[in-house]
Amino acid sequence: MGDFMQSYMFLVPFIGWLVAVIIKTFTNFFYYGNYNLKLSFSNGGFPSVHTATMITTTTYIGLYDGLSSTTFILAICIAFIVMVDATHLRRSIGRHAAILNEINHNYKLHEKEGHSYFQVFSGVVIGIFTGYILYMFC
Repeated sequence: MGDFMQSYMFLVPFIGWLVAVIIKTFTNFFYYGNYNLKLSFSNGGFPSVHTATMITTTTYIGLYDGLSSTTFILAICIAFIVMVDATHLRRSIGRHAAILNEINHNYKLHEKEGHSYFQVFSGVVIGIFTGYILYMFC
């Protein structure tokens, strides 16, 4: 089975993304009481899908290539950029959208941008487990 994953390593980020979206769909169902697929595929919310996708890939690279490989170091750098973007830049965009929506009621900007630290941390945990499971069992 290891040969299969070596041939299809490009599936690792997709599987990480899929796991996070499935978890996000179920948490949205328990929180809002209905299945809203649009909400599951939107930015923001629990968990951070971008973070889970990147950390799944980073974990797999670290286990496959080694923790001292240049590929793993590059993946860690990109993962930190994704996490900082989620908790700071995109969250600020959501706050600005809320203010602009109060000022001008003619249009509705998407306010649910970015993530809390807990949502990003949850994406990290999901990504580590998913990457580890993919490495160990595939």
